[in-house]
Amino acid sequence: MSRRHAGPALAPVPLLLLVLAGCGGMHATLPACAQLTAISAAPAVHLPTGSVVYGRRTSLGATLWSVVTPGSVESVVAAYKSKLHADGYAVTGGEVDEHDAEAEFGRGRSIVRLRLTELHGCSGAIDARLATLRRP
Repeated sequence: MSRRHAGPALAPVPLLLLVLAGCGGMHATLPACAQLTAISAAPAVHLPTGSVVYGRRTSLGATLWSVVTPGSVESVVAAYKSKLHADGYAVTGGEVDEHDAEAEFGRGRSIVRLRLTELHGCSGAIDARLATLRRP
């Protein structure tokens, strides 16, 4: 398994990580195995095309979002980088492996932390947990 680094490694922060899972190319719609009930709230950042927000909670000053996005780990990482860059965020760290990825993005005092892992048994879908927070 090869590792490609996008910056300094992220310290493990279990409460602030998003889990995105899936494999296959970038798709506009989710496969049937990834159909979840959407909630009305959404993070204040743009999400990749086809994403569905299905959960939100707060912990230790961060808002934790559960999002499912169509595509593979690599295609979803690329889509988040593109969307967050358009929102003014820069990559501040992370790594991409064959079956998972972690990334951190910063804009001023705002931070977005992202963790992606393959969704077992559901090819073509990434289940996301995204953390949004502000530095003091």
